[in-house]
Amino acid sequence: MDVEDVDMSVSSSRTISRDDCYERGKYLIVFRVNRVEFWLEELDSLLDMAGLDPDDVYDRSSASLERPFLRCWFPDDSKAKLVASRSALIRFIIELWGWGSTYDEVLEKISGAPEERKKKYLEDGHCLPWRMDAFAFGRKLSTAEQEDRRNKIAPINLKGPIKMRHENLTQFYILENVQPPEFNASGIPFHVYFGRLVASGIYDIIDKMTLKKRNFLGPTSTETELSFLMANQAKAGKGKIILDPFVGTGSLLIPCTYFGSYCYGADIDARILEGKNSKNAFSNFDQYGLQKPDLWRMDFSPRGCCIRAPPEGLFDAIVCDPPYGIRAGARKSGSRRKLIKPVPEKYKENHIPQTQVYESYDLMPDLVDNAARLLVQGGRLVYLLPVATETYTDDVLPKHPCMKVVANSEDFLTMKISRRLVTMEKILSYDINKQDMYRQETRKHANLLKDNNELPGKYGTEGTKLTKADRRAMKKETREQRRKRKVEKLTTDS
Repeated sequence: MDVEDVDMSVSSSRTISRDDCYERGKYLIVFRVNRVEFWLEELDSLLDMAGLDPDDVYDRSSASLERPFLRCWFPDDSKAKLVASRSALIRFIIELWGWGSTYDEVLEKISGAPEERKKKYLEDGHCLPWRMDAFAFGRKLSTAEQEDRRNKIAPINLKGPIKMRHENLTQFYILENVQPPEFNASGIPFHVYFGRLVASGIYDIIDKMTLKKRNFLGPTSTETELSFLMANQAKAGKGKIILDPFVGTGSLLIPCTYFGSYCYGADIDARILEGKNSKNAFSNFDQYGLQKPDLWRMDFSPRGCCIRAPPEGLFDAIVCDPPYGIRAGARKSGSRRKLIKPVPEKYKENHIPQTQVYESYDLMPDLVDNAARLLVQGGRLVYLLPVATETYTDDVLPKHPCMKVVANSEDFLTMKISRRLVTMEKILSYDINKQDMYRQETRKHANLLKDNNELPGKYGTEGTKLTKADRRAMKKETREQRRKRKVEKLTTDS
């Protein structure tokens, strides 16, 4: 029995039967090789939406961010398809027939796999077309190498005609996990998987909705893949009510609407809501044939938030990418003037109220407290928080007695800045009589954010504009740091 058998067992304290080895690892998830920190957080949310306990589906201790393969269990193909049909980071899911460190071991596992899994494809009467693809993680296989891998699996003797395209095509995959050249110059795989394709992710939808093809954009439009990730973290779905209080061009509400949610958005900037050249946020929803959200002009400060919710809450989720002053600064209703003059009657109809700077250490406690008040029980707040990589600790995250953090992943931007995708869930009812206490408690952590999370401004840490050469150097150093961390992790594991 190999290491993979032990990792996927129900319990390491008892003897592992053959059925455990095959059934507990009946499926294999293949992730896309980007945003690795988000793999398991997105998967957990999708499993929860599918009515599955993540602890029953996969063993977290067997998951590694150094390889995009995760053995798991689903009750049937339909559940696997349900999860993949929403995932931004799952490349595909296969029904696992065999695995091992050599092809002989793989063939041995295939011969021992349950007959009902293979019977339909190995019987002489089977006439459905099929194809077999091979690829490796860690190196690229040449055409000749791919053919060699198919020949190694040929002894299983699949029936039916071989086709490259067909509406009823059954696809099989040979997957190799190869160590980087630093540890394995020969390129010999240290693990091989073989199985039948069950479901694919939705990257084709993400590519279709890419910002490059978007009708209306702003300086802070969130990239499409990250928007879908946040929609999954928010558990956006049919009939859900979702709010983005910093809506901008609506990029976060597009995937929520795509998944069937009723969406609302708010922004303090009247210019972005009105748009330009006959284009605005609604243009993006028209572009994809999606239902338009309701948009309001307001901010999320105690003075500016005009939403009144019943005691049990109103929204199923709040998703947002607040403006922290890196790409754009936040504003809220109000004026810095000591004496505020009334607006003349003739200007009231088209009057745009004044705004003032909305500091991030004021914005964050307001965001979390309003979320605790407006969300239904079990509702989620999903937001992005840019942090100084070197000084960040979890202590700077705003806390609230009615909310708990359920996910917190890092997305590297530069060598100095990364952003956290934070997901909070409402666990207690909001008592309006304790509002002052809630805000006081939340502001404690906001002060920590102010004192320990100093970010560079729009241009540079000293306020000077960065040249193209400076930005290239920063990106190069960031890539080098990531490579060193990966090598160190692999060295430690081996």
